[in-house]
Amino acid sequence: MRRLGIHTHGDADMGASASTSDPCHETALIRLRKRYHVLRYDAEEGFVAHHHLPGVMLDTGRLTVGAVPIHTARFAADHVVWRQQSPGRYSCGRLQVHDHGLSIRGVVHHGTLPADAVRHDVIGTAVKPVAYTTRITRQAYLRTQNVSRIPDAGWQDGLELEIAFALSVGSRVPAPKVWLGGADITAFTTWSVAQNGNTVLTIAAGAAAGPGGGRAARLYNAARLSFNPCIPAPTGSGSVAAPEGAAADAKVHFWIARPSVAAQQQKLVTLERISPADVVPGDPCSEDLMLLPPDDAVAASLTSRIGRPAL
Repeated sequence: MRRLGIHTHGDADMGASASTSDPCHETALIRLRKRYHVLRYDAEEGFVAHHHLPGVMLDTGRLTVGAVPIHTARFAADHVVWRQQSPGRYSCGRLQVHDHGLSIRGVVHHGTLPADAVRHDVIGTAVKPVAYTTRITRQAYLRTQNVSRIPDAGWQDGLELEIAFALSVGSRVPAPKVWLGGADITAFTTWSVAQNGNTVLTIAAGAAAGPGGGRAARLYNAARLSFNPCIPAPTGSGSVAAPEGAAADAKVHFWIARPSVAAQQQKLVTLERISPADVVPGDPCSEDLMLLPPDDAVAASLTSRIGRPAL
């Protein structure tokens, strides 16, 4: 099995420009609910997973950074800032949200006090780097079919699905990379956010016509999987509209992707017990402080370094 991680390629930058919005203005970002897989920059290894900062959770106006619940977060149109001191724990930072909530980038400072806080330049994505085994129905059904009523005998093994992340040359935001049945079908895939907030992978119709699609693209032409972005290793559920040899009608083959055993064994971080009453009163977070971008070494690494997130 291919090791999942970050790969470099030459696609266009997915990033967005910084917002100049009032940080106190309540916008759509405060309604966002997603868990981001986070990598931090290491001068020797590039972007890698870090046990103290495995993820960031945005939960409808609440923010958790690693194991630290943040009670001082201020939300703007496309970023969140905070500075928080509690007994034995100091945290401050600025996180920019990109691509309609699919990814984040920014700076986090963690320590016991401002004097010993360590800076972490981070990138994160709602698309989790997970290997999946899949199951697909043996026959096509109407889209209105209750999937739970399809018997076990009505399913068969599908192709293995693997998801990793690519850092585009000159980009600071990771882009997903997808393999299906061992074939790289990234060029034929898109990621989006559904109305219910789920992260959606779509394999475009006609994928088999292009290079690299191969047997996988022919078998899983016009496919769709939906993932819960709040779960570290979510199950994907969806359908295949036009597997090879199928009639072009309103019926679909239902498709389920289950995370590998290793991915399922990931444990949620135990949150530190910090309540709003524990927060030491102080000056609100400064936009000037939080506008600090990743340094030149971090930016340069995105075009030359490979990070390997642990699964």
